[in-house]
Amino acid sequence: MFTTLKLSSSLPLGTVIAFAGTAWSPAQDASQLVGVVSGEPFENGGEWYAPVTFAGTCFARASRPIAPEGGGLAVEAGGVCVGPLAGAGIVAPVAYDQPAPQTGDLVLVVLR
Repeated sequence: MFTTLKLSSSLPLGTVIAFAGTAWSPAQDASQLVGVVSGEPFENGGEWYAPVTFAGTCFARASRPIAPEGGGLAVEAGGVCVGPLAGAGIVAPVAYDQPAPQTGDLVLVVLR
């Protein structure tokens, strides 16, 4: 599921965002509703917009190296990392014969 939303600026694909008053900005944690920029941002009338996914599978940017087995989804600095299994979702395990994700890589996540 996605919708097109106003961003605080042009953000890279896979950035995890949360609402910050007048626009969506990089999320610092998962304490509020988070989404993932899932399409190329575009400018319209001096404002930035992008498709944002809120539920289901998508690719999010890793905020730090992630172990191949994945785990609970945690959010920091506009990216995802592995944390306790909580309500935000999961970081999927790495597919067969693929390297462990590093900082900045896009990783498969399931948002709840």
